Amino acid sequence: MKIRKGFVSNSSSSSFICEVCGSAESGYDMSTRDAGFYRCVSGHEFCESHLVEVDLDAMKENALVFIREKNIKNTILGHVRVTEEEVCEAENVEELNELFCNKFDGVPEACCPVCSLESVRDNDLLNYVLKMSNISKDKLTEQLKQDYPTFEGLMEFLYGEEK
Repeated sequence: MKIRKGFVSNSSSSSFICEVCGSAESGYDMSTRDAGFYRCVSGHEFCESHLVEVDLDAMKENALVFIREKNIKNTILGHVRVTEEEVCEAENVEELNELFCNKFDGVPEACCPVCSLESVRDNDLLNYVLKMSNISKDKLTEQLKQDYPTFEGLMEFLYGEEK
């Protein structure tokens, strides 16, 4: 049996990494909002500065599509998290964001820089290029090794200087 001496806390640490710029925040018992971050309903986390500004009508339309899909799944479980009336009654974007943050733990996809493709993640770009080129990552890696046998050579090609 372990015996702890001194101060013991049930606090847990949290950390958040922006999927757009890579900045990180961490702390104890910190929520997404405490860190200056938002999370969208699809789970992407990003700095407050990257929140996509959307006009209220476009955001309501996006929110209605989301809740119709989500509420179909929730109806099977016997509860509805957000009603269409709640979305339609929102008077501004901040109120609608707050409704979604409280009910779904995230802002609507229209406000997310990743979901709206305002910012495309590097891995998604790589996968897009691979798919459009009809080449596998392994085959591309082999080609890269043939063309650039050293890391320095690759860096010079990519960035114009040795790293």
